Amino acid sequence: MFASDMRVVRRRGDRASRRVLPAIVFALAITGGTVAQATRAAPLEDSHALQRQREPTRRDAVAFELRRRDAAQRGTLVPDDDPVLRRLRRIDAELIAAAPRTAHQSLDWRWELNLFRDRTTPPLCLLGGKLMLARSLPRALRATDDELAALLAHAMAHALLGHEGSMPGRTRYAPGLRSRYTVGEERAADRTAIELAARAGYDPRAAIALKHRLESLAQPAARAWSAMHRDYAGRADVILAAVRTALPLFARARGVLPGRLPPYVSNFGERVD
Repeated sequence: MFASDMRVVRRRGDRASRRVLPAIVFALAITGGTVAQATRAAPLEDSHALQRQREPTRRDAVAFELRRRDAAQRGTLVPDDDPVLRRLRRIDAELIAAAPRTAHQSLDWRWELNLFRDRTTPPLCLLGGKLMLARSLPRALRATDDELAALLAHAMAHALLGHEGSMPGRTRYAPGLRSRYTVGEERAADRTAIELAARAGYDPRAAIALKHRLESLAQPAARAWSAMHRDYAGRADVILAAVRTALPLFARARGVLPGRLPPYVSNFGERVD
């Protein structure tokens, strides 16, 4: 099946297609799909489109490195042995492993997560997989690993969906990031993040508890998050529907039947069936 599909691609004579085909084949080896399905679902870009995609990725990598170096000089960059950072990087590693099933271009990303000693930087993910956030936010949330996975996955989803590179706006956190996402982008990121977390083995129902916690938290980074990620009519229903769709993925990742999953319980006793 793979050989016949690859012959079809070769007959198109598209040199750009041949350059990205190995990445698609690798992603399909993970998901169990076919090359024909992949080319129908996501048409291969020409060389100019690929160049446009690389440009914001390089720009964001430079912006991230400048922010990281500035924090290191100021003494506000959290060291690698910090327990909060180590916890987040462990969770992030699981999400990164699942990311190619959502967006195959992430196979080429050089993921990195850093924490800053401030109270205002919300979780942000730039194109290319550069994540940053304030160390104070996870501590203020008192979140479970599943809720932290939901938080990181939502930031990652915006980058995986290309939202960060579609507008030349700037914020004080890093160049290339807009000040606020559109309703359509938020809806897409909600669905993608919940699926990503479930594929990584984290309970998608934690997204419901996280939403409630962020809405009630007065911490500055949480308020900055709410300002960037606008609410929309029917969001609770969208999240609930995405959670129900993702539960079988989570159950499969945990090796149990969906009907055998226990209720999700937050650290504050909120129960989500």
